[in-house]
Amino acid sequence: VHHSTSGLDLPLFDAQGQQLSFDAHPIRWIQRTGLSLGGDIVGVDRLDGKRVWITGRGCLIDPSDPHNSSVLFSFTDITEHHDARERLRHDATHDWLTGLPNRVHALNQAATSLVTTGDDRLSAVLFIDLDRLKSVNDSHGHPVGDGVLRVAAQRMQSVMRPPDLVARI
Repeated sequence: VHHSTSGLDLPLFDAQGQQLSFDAHPIRWIQRTGLSLGGDIVGVDRLDGKRVWITGRGCLIDPSDPHNSSVLFSFTDITEHHDARERLRHDATHDWLTGLPNRVHALNQAATSLVTTGDDRLSAVLFIDLDRLKSVNDSHGHPVGDGVLRVAAQRMQSVMRPPDLVARI
């Protein structure tokens, strides 16, 4: 829970959820440079803990005295638009049935891991085929087969380490 009287002490977050540094804070940047600012998107946590996403424009009230001037800021809550875009991004990279990353996401992750050095480099790829899934679908129906896929996905995810990836190809 955070309350701000000046805005400068209000924690703001970038698109990756990392807190902006003190010098990167929009109000501080405007005061330091004397320039206007507009169009950036930042996250801010409400008193109830929910993160909202805003875009805004800011400028000095007295540009002739940037170090002592107040900053005028107007902003628009774009949380609904931001969340919709994130859902679309998730849907484009994840399987609708299991929620696992899809082929595109898995191949991108593998390509990135192949050029990485250190502990994050790709060390193994394992393909698993569920034998007789077609017979489950044929004898018990596709909803049961879908359930088998979801349970298998959940079980595989439950035993993976955080850096590991389970995907549905």
